[in-house]
Amino acid sequence: MEILNMNHIHILLLIISIFSLVTFNFNGATAANPHPQTKPARPSTLNPAIKKICDSTDYSAVCASSVVPYLINGKTDRASVLIMQVNAGIHATERGIQITKRAMNQPSTSYVAQRVNLCLQEYDSALDDWKGALGFVKARREFEVANVLTTIVSHTSVCEDSFAEDPTFNMSTFPFVKINDLIRTMAGSALSIRINAFPEK
Repeated sequence: MEILNMNHIHILLLIISIFSLVTFNFNGATAANPHPQTKPARPSTLNPAIKKICDSTDYSAVCASSVVPYLINGKTDRASVLIMQVNAGIHATERGIQITKRAMNQPSTSYVAQRVNLCLQEYDSALDDWKGALGFVKARREFEVANVLTTIVSHTSVCEDSFAEDPTFNMSTFPFVKINDLIRTMAGSALSIRINAFPEK
């Protein structure tokens, strides 16, 4: 599994942030932003509470950079940060779907076309799972949250494994590879954040 370097992370997160703003403008409110005209906050320094939570994940830089744009209401408890990470995952997956659709329109062999189409199906399923996770977080159903987040990781693996069947094929030449890694990383971070996110009342 390829580990994202910081340059790739920053470029991808910039793309996703821009894409999410466009989504806000055209689709109105989202779960993280109930006011269509309100842009995600971009504080100049990282909130200490968010830093502490993201530091508990395996990819703290990705976590911090991706959740900050969704800090709208000032809440920084683990459940709220988890919602931010899930929303970031939703927009990353939507971006992955767009990239994969463009790849489908490029000339390719039947082998490649079939596997790109499979990746698109997996991204569609991952998007449904991200949205399901959002509902489960709000309902404080930790078991279901963990299940759907784990499934998202599986979707990205299915996409990559389909290309791995041919050891001569260089999957790194396809533009959705990095976003695939980012989606998986965000799901992994969300899995870490959900631990202790729902304390007993």
